[in-house]
Amino acid sequence: MSEADSKHPLQCQHHCGYNFCDTCIESLISSSKDDFIEASDGNMHVKVYLNCPKCRSDLSTTIRDTLLLRKVSALKEVQQQQNGKPLTDSEKRLVAALETERVQTAVANAKQGEAKYLGIVSSSFSTGVTDKLEEEDEDDLSEDFDEDVEEWGVEADLTIGVHSSFRCPRAPEIVDHEARAEALEIDPTLFSGMDFCLDDEERKDLTQKMTSGDCNLVAQASENLWTVALKRGPTPVNDNDQRANPKKNPKRLDKRSSIYSLISEADQKKEEKMALPIATTQHNYAMTQTQLQLENLRKAEFQQEFPLPVRMPKSIEMSDIKGMTLLDYEWDGTVLDSYCKISISGFGDKITQKRTTNRNVLAMLQGSEGRIELPGKPRVLIRHAGGAAGKQGALRGDVITHIDGSPVAGSTAQEVLAELEKKSGTKFTITLNAEQSVAEGLKRRAIAIDEML
Repeated sequence: MSEADSKHPLQCQHHCGYNFCDTCIESLISSSKDDFIEASDGNMHVKVYLNCPKCRSDLSTTIRDTLLLRKVSALKEVQQQQNGKPLTDSEKRLVAALETERVQTAVANAKQGEAKYLGIVSSSFSTGVTDKLEEEDEDDLSEDFDEDVEEWGVEADLTIGVHSSFRCPRAPEIVDHEARAEALEIDPTLFSGMDFCLDDEERKDLTQKMTSGDCNLVAQASENLWTVALKRGPTPVNDNDQRANPKKNPKRLDKRSSIYSLISEADQKKEEKMALPIATTQHNYAMTQTQLQLENLRKAEFQQEFPLPVRMPKSIEMSDIKGMTLLDYEWDGTVLDSYCKISISGFGDKITQKRTTNRNVLAMLQGSEGRIELPGKPRVLIRHAGGAAGKQGALRGDVITHIDGSPVAGSTAQEVLAELEKKSGTKFTITLNAEQSVAEGLKRRAIAIDEML
């Protein structure tokens, strides 16, 4: 790899340390534009995505910026080593492009993103990076970046691999959790498939409650979804005029130079990334099967990058508890608990909870368990979900958190059972999994989405 390749590494979300040359990057970008191609066994399921070859994290919003910085850096190296030799036609076009305001702005933004990724700028610098780039000489700024990059160890020889002790963490920053959680207005992945029954105001309200970090608000959102499912059924709401429509026609790529097309593609991908969690779920029932498959693939990729807790909040309505038995269990006090499935084997005598190894989950929790409470707090599990509870979606291992909207966190199975027996004969609502670990997990997921976008 060249000096420019090492100076501007891939901006992998997990900082795995993988890197490759700009020629390979161009080949990867070119291949990602191809449709599904035929594999050796004849199936048409092969598709190249802009993911890190090592850890599979998404590079689609940063890889073009990395390539842009490498092209600029390589041009400077050529200019310094020319010794009077004329530039090639492509190099002359690049020099001319660098004199335009559009390209200068794109380079400045790319440098800002790379500096933030490497953790070598403070928040005060990042907010005024454009002004600083205008005030300081570009070469001097590049030298400052090089010194910091060298200090963080990114100049390691990546061609022979990286030692397991190699780390390149992000710079610490103060995060306003409340502001971050409110930044994501609508997240259709939280609605349990009922998004087509909701209008925009309901979506915003449910998203705000689900990502608030408050168990009681999460329980309210779950009950609201149950009410929607009960009253509106599967008929879509006709509110086409209220819903935002995705852009159908992407910007035409500028053909004057490859540098312009590179910048246009980068801008387009960033816009698509920002629009992903927005509620653009207007259902067009005339869509072809291929379009539906691509839409489902898009949603699946988003949920893979930002996983939901394994026990999502839900509500059920009952008039008796026949066929349902309960069991005492303890919470370990961590947010990670919401991503660890609770299994009850046999006749309910053995409870196991396997710790997740999902990289994206650990990334959202910043590599920790997210301890928010002392371990040992009691909670009540469903041991057997028979009768009406099972028909409405209750599962073994679900946690009973609210009865008719009143929290029962910290209660024992005997106490909850007594409360349910009092209500037997009348209709009552049981909310499941709206517990503290799940509420905090959904909040941190919203923060991670906002930070990524």
